[in-house]
Amino acid sequence: MKKKRSFLHLSALMLCVMLMLSSCSIADLLSLNSSRESGGLVFVMNEDKKSYTLDDIGTCTDSTVIVPATFKDLPVTKIGEGAFEMCIGISSVVLPETIEEIETDAFYDCAALQAVEFSPNLTKIGDNAFAMCLSLQMLDLPEGLKTVGANAFAGCASLRTVILPDTVTTVGEGAFALCTELMDVFLSKNLTAIPKNSFAGCTRLVEISIPDSVETVGESAFTACARLTKVEMTGGVKYIDLGAFAGCRRLSYISIPETLKTLGSGVFSGCERLGKITYGGSKAQWGKVRPDADWSLDMNSGTVIECTDGQLDLQGRVIKTAAEK
Repeated sequence: MKKKRSFLHLSALMLCVMLMLSSCSIADLLSLNSSRESGGLVFVMNEDKKSYTLDDIGTCTDSTVIVPATFKDLPVTKIGEGAFEMCIGISSVVLPETIEEIETDAFYDCAALQAVEFSPNLTKIGDNAFAMCLSLQMLDLPEGLKTVGANAFAGCASLRTVILPDTVTTVGEGAFALCTELMDVFLSKNLTAIPKNSFAGCTRLVEISIPDSVETVGESAFTACARLTKVEMTGGVKYIDLGAFAGCRRLSYISIPETLKTLGSGVFSGCERLGKITYGGSKAQWGKVRPDADWSLDMNSGTVIECTDGQLDLQGRVIKTAAEK
């Protein structure tokens, strides 16, 4: 009877644990493991002689890597270049509050990495830092982050949501390219440009709202986003570069503000469902826009430009209403 009671107590305990885990977010699960720091990691002293960089995984074999806040009583402030590159056994990482920078290639091609608990004091994520982390599903980027490097999350094929905090002002080329499961993107209200290839090949992205702070949508920024149907630019955009939305076959709505100055070659090439471009200015203001000669290359010839005071065709000619005819 005693053994039976013990088994029942153990079963009940296991059930409680399972229920607790099932109701936790990924961040909660990381926190459950955050009490034990990982050993065997390799550190090097920074030039200031007052802090350390985590330089290499060393002999650590933990699937959840919990980076210590200090080494030899000094703070650990950086994850070094290539520190965990191609470490296929890592499934999650917990970074302490002391971490301010994640350097180039730090977690490149960590194919099993699913979740990262970022430092609240992180300001920079370097080039290719998490590129090709095929299992990474979510990003909870901290307020205070300023820079996301080129190709930082490129090829993260399981990533579904990106929220860039409003402290982010710079995103590098190709930062989220080929994130083929990415569906929801919320951009920083202080981002100044969406550079070349930023979201190229994000084939499940359906809509995007570009904040007023953005002045440039770079070359091929959203090219081959095959499911993209709606793009809203509420104000501020001046330059839309070469092929920015090329190959967005389902794009059916785009609004462009009156601040626009130039349109690059083939900017909407292959956007066969785009019947109307909603422009925030007048016909006269559109006449001052300086598009490349072949900006409308491979577009639906019937596409119209809907201005605040009437419609234009792709050559900028006025389309008369029935009453005007």
